[in-house]
Amino acid sequence: MSDPVLEALQILPRFFLLTAKGFSPISIRDQMVRAQWLVERAWTTGALSKGAKVLVVGAGAAGATAAITAGQHRLDTTLIELTAHSFGRQAGCPTRWVDPMQYDWPADQWSRHHYSGHSAVPLRWDADWAYRLALRWRATLGYAVTTLPLQVHFFAWITNVIPIGSAAAPSELEVHFNRLPPRRFHVLIWAAGFGMETCTIIDQRHGTGHRKYTGPNFWARDSLEKRGCGSLASQPQVVILGGGDGGVQDSLRALTKERSARSIYDKLRIPDSVAHLIQNAEDRAHRHWIWAGTNGQHDHDLYHALEQEHAAAVAEALLNQGVRDRLRDLLGENPDDWENVKLVYRCDHLICLYGLNRFLALLLDCYLQRFGKKLLMPGLTVVDVDTTAMPYQLDCVGHPVCYDPVNLALSAPSMAADVIVVRYGLDVSSAVPPIPSTLRLSRLRHSIPCDPRP
Repeated sequence: MSDPVLEALQILPRFFLLTAKGFSPISIRDQMVRAQWLVERAWTTGALSKGAKVLVVGAGAAGATAAITAGQHRLDTTLIELTAHSFGRQAGCPTRWVDPMQYDWPADQWSRHHYSGHSAVPLRWDADWAYRLALRWRATLGYAVTTLPLQVHFFAWITNVIPIGSAAAPSELEVHFNRLPPRRFHVLIWAAGFGMETCTIIDQRHGTGHRKYTGPNFWARDSLEKRGCGSLASQPQVVILGGGDGGVQDSLRALTKERSARSIYDKLRIPDSVAHLIQNAEDRAHRHWIWAGTNGQHDHDLYHALEQEHAAAVAEALLNQGVRDRLRDLLGENPDDWENVKLVYRCDHLICLYGLNRFLALLLDCYLQRFGKKLLMPGLTVVDVDTTAMPYQLDCVGHPVCYDPVNLALSAPSMAADVIVVRYGLDVSSAVPPIPSTLRLSRLRHSIPCDPRP
């Protein structure tokens, strides 16, 4: 086997991993792309052939795509899911708008609102509310079960994987389950998710490590697009923690009451010249990023430089009177009525993977500052929270460099909050497959490496 996709995704002989730390981005669409590529490349290289038996773990976007693609090749395919339903995260979320092309801006394909892939991915995706998307995907998966050699088992998980034959080059993998009889497979594809979301503030100030506050997860129903973001306070203070795409996306929704970054951008009608600046900056960054590894200092340098280029594009956009007028229309005529939203994050830069989020956050923050307000609160980490009274009191310390550990001696003013949203990413340790080895995974991006530049 000599294929870059298979080599990147194989962690043991006949064992492939679609969801793990290091694979980035982890958007739904990128998961689908990796899943389809894996099966198609395995088929064309002979790693999968007629008569092969395939086991896919996890009935989310990646797992269902891999399973249906394998079934389309008439392979004997089994899909197992730990819970009672497929696409469970999206199915339970009526307030999250998902769009397959939203974060491709400013590339040309951003103008499309649906995705079928370079070769039609089995789960058609039109921009919609998450729960409605899940219903359509469930119907597609259900139809595949009736027409393809594909079985789906819920409340099922793996208890053991035993190589048959040589451990270095097994002929099959014997898989043991919690409630299904043991069975042998030629290929095992692990797509059981990236882990549990971190939505908790931990008490670091007093050395207790106790959970002090846990907010709703990304795929939970929320009230961010309602006035006051769900708070009954007369002038609620909304604090969102985390400078990644989840935190930035929610801060944009809370401030503007728009369902998506695309919706905000469409209303602002940013000049094409500004989009061109961002396209060049993002292209250079992604070429660099492919080779940057996972070293935090390398990422810091990249993010810092990229944010400076976005800031220059923001300055150009705000020279346009039409953009300023439309920002006022978006937020409302009276600045006193604007939502009081703060996005708190460590270091001097956001850590978005998607340029549209970064650009809009910087644009709105720069515009708010003209009225004595702020959206972005960089260089801070919350180390404790007092939840005994309203508003909550957040205990902050300075965090000037992202890859440095928390230094409790770097004091910073406390912050009040009536609504707290914690977007601290994923705990990938909770998604480790049951195999007896320590993995060293490299990044696999939905990009083509060429001419990397610092």
